Amino acid sequence: MRSTVKVGARGRITIPKELRLKIGLTGGARYIWILKEDGIALKVLKRGQKE
Repeated sequence: MRSTVKVGARGRITIPKELRLKIGLTGGARYIWILKEDGIALKVLKRGQKE
């Protein structure tokens, strides 16, 4: 099951539902996604947070 979330200027991306639930991502939250080519998030950062 995949879930679509809106991420700033990048537009919408899909992530696994379990990941979305685990990090508590909401549609309006400002997160920066570090993505693999296939669109699966490697790491999720709140805006301004360092790697």
